[in-house]
Amino acid sequence: MPIMIILMTSPSCWFDEIDNFHHGTFDAVRGYFAAPVGRGSPFHSLGIIVFSRIKRWYDGESKLHVFENDPASLIAIMPLPYTKYHWSAKIARAIVGFYLRHWQWVWSTIIAILGLYIAVLALK
Repeated sequence: MPIMIILMTSPSCWFDEIDNFHHGTFDAVRGYFAAPVGRGSPFHSLGIIVFSRIKRWYDGESKLHVFENDPASLIAIMPLPYTKYHWSAKIARAIVGFYLRHWQWVWSTIIAILGLYIAVLALK
């Protein structure tokens, strides 16, 4: 009998917090959430849609690499989860990762260059 293990699905299969997040207040008389003033506009929901699509693009698509298992064997190789990123998301992740690792150097370089620029303007 083959060994079977149930594998949890990847985070992309979980519910999206943005879709289930509510900004309104509960209306006990009508029994549903009422949108607060200014939040019921189509631009607000468009902003949430755009943000969720950017988040999905940045987080990538989680997939499972399924191996072929012999049904007569006692050993089963479990699927290997991995995340596939769009090529532009890989570049964005590299830039964000570089900034998060070296933010002190980035800001000190920007301040030094601005200081040199102001000094050159003062000398003219």
